[in-house]
Amino acid sequence: MKRFPIFPRNLVLAILLILLAIFSGSAMALQADFPEGMLEFIQNDRKLSARIFPELQEIEITPGQNFNLEIRTKKEETADLSSSDKFQIRHDPEAEEGEYYYTVQILATEERDRVEEHKEELKSLGFSDLNIIEGPDLYRLQAGNFIERTPADKLKEDLTAAGYEGWVTEISRPGNNLQLWQRGELILATDHLRLKENFSIEGHLFEGEIKIEGYDSGLQIVKSIFLEDMVRQELELIQLKESRPLPADALKSLAVTIRSRLTAEALYQDSGYVSGENYRPEEGVSTPTRKAVAETETKFLVQNNQIFPADYYWENLTGETVDSSREYDIIKVDEVRLSAQLDKEYHRILQEAFPEAELVNMGKLASSRLVVDARVQRGLNYQEIRQQTWWGSRVINLLELDLNNRHFSVFPALSEDRIKGREDLVAMGQSNRALGGINGGFFDGTGRPLGLLIIDGQIASDKARDLIRTTLLISENGEFEIGRFDWQAELILPRDQSLTITGANRQPGENEAVIINKHMGEQAPALSSDAVEIYLDEAGQVQGINRGGIGVSTPAPEEGWLIQARGQKALVLGGVRTGTELELRETLEPEPALQGSIKHALGAGPNLVTEGRIDITAEEERFQPDIVQGRAPRSALGLTGDNRLLMVTVDGRQPERSIGMELEELAELMLGLGAESAMNLDGGATARLLVRDFNMNVPSGERNISNALLIRSDF
Repeated sequence: MKRFPIFPRNLVLAILLILLAIFSGSAMALQADFPEGMLEFIQNDRKLSARIFPELQEIEITPGQNFNLEIRTKKEETADLSSSDKFQIRHDPEAEEGEYYYTVQILATEERDRVEEHKEELKSLGFSDLNIIEGPDLYRLQAGNFIERTPADKLKEDLTAAGYEGWVTEISRPGNNLQLWQRGELILATDHLRLKENFSIEGHLFEGEIKIEGYDSGLQIVKSIFLEDMVRQELELIQLKESRPLPADALKSLAVTIRSRLTAEALYQDSGYVSGENYRPEEGVSTPTRKAVAETETKFLVQNNQIFPADYYWENLTGETVDSSREYDIIKVDEVRLSAQLDKEYHRILQEAFPEAELVNMGKLASSRLVVDARVQRGLNYQEIRQQTWWGSRVINLLELDLNNRHFSVFPALSEDRIKGREDLVAMGQSNRALGGINGGFFDGTGRPLGLLIIDGQIASDKARDLIRTTLLISENGEFEIGRFDWQAELILPRDQSLTITGANRQPGENEAVIINKHMGEQAPALSSDAVEIYLDEAGQVQGINRGGIGVSTPAPEEGWLIQARGQKALVLGGVRTGTELELRETLEPEPALQGSIKHALGAGPNLVTEGRIDITAEEERFQPDIVQGRAPRSALGLTGDNRLLMVTVDGRQPERSIGMELEELAELMLGLGAESAMNLDGGATARLLVRDFNMNVPSGERNISNALLIRSDF
């Protein structure tokens, strides 16, 4: 596939989008579906800042291989530290006090570039006193530095009016109350230490990064930990303290409870930290615990658009209550066990324990932004939608055509107008003078389509391997229909005889008859020894007959058809005389609901939406797992109730940009865009959307395609 140099292509594409947007206005934001604070949490890989080893006054560090120590001091001191020896960090209660102030936190992310981008945007809107604060795992964008809370609240309101949902935070910055000791000698005092790579703290092996700060009560040791790791550790602790294993639904109930509490603490407590005192990275987790956490991974308790801070407690063997509840609503471990033993499923257990909360699956939610909303031409619009999901980001491209506008024609096209061959969608669009389009159906390594394809009333390819799959039909009147259709033809012969034709532009199988026309390419398939071939002109008159066994290969006709047959059907066809007028009848089963004859057909599949409801027919259409399963780049077509054609691509296999979609997610997307019926197209590296000679999406790989559905302007 021809590739444009990255900078010129991106520059030209940017100019194109600007020109398109001139005619349609600015981009707009779509409503976010996640509870308060969850979007930012998800964007930062669902990590918690956890306090580990609480209330210590001194810790001992044993460096490992590649250990790195980062020190920050107000006096920019340096430390002469031997990285191979143990050292101690002590809390100094006599150190000078730190600073306290209120600020509005706007954003927290691992991406420095993203924070800087938002800072510049806020500066352009007139906001000042913007600071980027680097933490142990995140960069935070903060606005303002106030002794009192009231002006911070006012700034938050101003930021909200500008489209930024910040929150007021009280910051306590410590003084230099950390002391670094080695070999009995004080090396320096500081307010912040960062340990990186691998090391041991109090005999526990850690990898990654840990931040250490000093506060009035002692050392604060903070590690960034994935939420699910914390949930597994805490749930396993409950399991270990029980005298007998907890049932599966009891474990699931507690997993949701723990996950909700930890997330609520991280999002809504002023400090932003959670307790990590139960977290020890080297301790194993049992299979039942892992399974319960995995099966509830995206499930949270929610109330009033916030994560509901639920908790649990249990009684040990002495009857003493072991309480982790603090100020939260409580679920009792013994009652959870009993409910599970009574065959109550975990969602019902949670509903009974926390009736004021709703169990929400974050994996089904998405926050969407419409970043481009552009008119390509009156009646044809292009959109780019960015989504954030629990699993990652998604980029969706949409070309929407008003089918009530008769100044456009929609048609399928073949690479170089023949069934074998592949080329870039841009080249196909240029050769067909297309204004827009999308990649089409599946194809084999030669480029031959693997499904029904009719172009301008002529069959180009038939179904693959007797598979009847979902197809888009376009009538001569410009009506559209999506459904599963089977094609066949019948040649009406003299003396009330007929010959059923089941294939097109390929070699006939045993006792089979096929049509050959201009879409075949230069030459028809060579005749086998038991084959007969006739040539019909456009009027249906037989102009010639060829028989197999002499190595005959006839040029494919530009006008009319060749009919090739083998076996018993060849004997029937061989009885036809030159000059005889025959009738060729083509039919689709079931009969389409469209008025008039069928002009175009494009087969792919599976079906996604029928009559405004999700209806995925992957099993019925016998699709392979590599097409059906997993998140991948996708392409789809949809028809709306108000007569619009939707051409949609979803970029995928690009974790930092777009993760793609599962088929069910694609069906939900098409339904959300207004589709009453919708179908899947070839995806993966094939997925492409064309506007004015440019691929508007970012394909996951270089791949030329066999066929496409194009839009031409008749203005």
